[in-house]
Amino acid sequence: MSMKNPQSVLAHLILCGTSGWALKTTGTSYPWALGTFALLFGHGAVGMVRYGLENPDEKIVKAFDTSLVTAESIALPLVNVDVYLENNMRKEIAYAHAASAAVPVGMQVASENNDRVIDLIVLGNIASLVFVAVSKEHAWAAGLAAVTTMNHFMLTRISENLDVSRADLIAIGLSLFNIFAVQCLAEIDKAP
Repeated sequence: MSMKNPQSVLAHLILCGTSGWALKTTGTSYPWALGTFALLFGHGAVGMVRYGLENPDEKIVKAFDTSLVTAESIALPLVNVDVYLENNMRKEIAYAHAASAAVPVGMQVASENNDRVIDLIVLGNIASLVFVAVSKEHAWAAGLAAVTTMNHFMLTRISENLDVSRADLIAIGLSLFNIFAVQCLAEIDKAP
């Protein structure tokens, strides 16, 4: 039995690996980020099944597509909750990030696809993280904002221009997200 897309399976295996590392490294100190890393691990696992099967079932493809949109749109808002709480910033703003993550999930449940709304939510969370990066002088937060910008706004165009699978690029981009998110949280721990 051969795999349909071994490179896609590998990209999602890498995502599972970085997500598992992030889960282990973070522990229970950051519950919101922990949820993000678990979600990304699950997305990687679904991606390995989806691309590993010669003819994946329609339900597997739908589960993958749903987990892809969810992973892209709520990863940063959930990490932002912990970033704001750990920096002793206003709790209301911290939890507003979590509320913003609920919108794309609700849209997925309702089977509505409004890319503009998701773009605005992600952009707002990027801007919020840039604020923390500048005001608290957190270099890893700036890097996390840059990686999220690349993942959400640039990888689609790159995949089209290079004729590379967007899902593979997103899986690798989310792997970078994991690394930068863990380092961002570790930088907060070390801050005076």
